[in-house]
Amino acid sequence: MKPSMKAFTAQDLYRHRVLSALDGATGHGHLVFKLSQARRSSERYESSVWRLDVDGDAVAQRMTDAAFDASSPMLSPDASSLAFLSRRGGKHAQVQLLPMEGGEARALTDSEHTLGSIHGWSPDATRLLVSAAVGWSEEHAD
Repeated sequence: MKPSMKAFTAQDLYRHRVLSALDGATGHGHLVFKLSQARRSSERYESSVWRLDVDGDAVAQRMTDAAFDASSPMLSPDASSLAFLSRRGGKHAQVQLLPMEGGEARALTDSEHTLGSIHGWSPDATRLLVSAAVGWSEEHAD
């Protein structure tokens, strides 16, 4: 006889977490990832960035507040800084930079466009490749 499984309910949705956007820096014992979870109070998903030191005690630490909906975490090549997208008081998400030792994130961009994701750092960690949704303009068609 097969054991019966409980049917998935709406309440189960609030216990479900989605881990995505895993990133690390070669030669450094840090991993960062985005964790999303449905929130009953706001009736939407909230996302935050977490850090895991794989060389240490391997206990995950939250790096960003879920209220600001962080996404697209990317460690700098030397693992000293975390770049991510977050909507902190503005209409559109902006690139934020957070020291891995802790402290406050600071905005690197003030774009009027919707930033999509961070694709990578330059090898010397002085630039980021970021995609953005830009509306089509007839005057720039040629």
